[in-house]
Amino acid sequence: MLVLEDNPEALLLLRHYLVPHAEVTFTSTVDEALAADKEHSSSACDLYILDINLGEDRDGVDVLHMLHARYGKANVRALALTAYALPGDRKKFLAAGFTDYLSKPFSRQQLLHILETVEPLSGARL
Repeated sequence: MLVLEDNPEALLLLRHYLVPHAEVTFTSTVDEALAADKEHSSSACDLYILDINLGEDRDGVDVLHMLHARYGKANVRALALTAYALPGDRKKFLAAGFTDYLSKPFSRQQLLHILETVEPLSGARL
């Protein structure tokens, strides 16, 4: 599993929630995430958790599209993690190619529940 989150507090929270359940690589920039992904595998990770608003010239949707180009859309499962929580946002991110969507703030239970529906945590890779 690879996580891309640029907010240090959110990254710490994700680390706290996920480390007991899966092997995870945590990154905070687009370049760091793409390099870690390429370094660890010749195939897509079991799951990508991508923050949408990264404060860079690229966002989580851009990263998803780069992963689709690298591995093929059918081979990439990704969770959009975002503060965008207006009606229609979930539908927008699913249409962009995300497997599922979780809005911030979220609880441990919400995160683990959605991850179990997207990718069972046992045996998660990267």
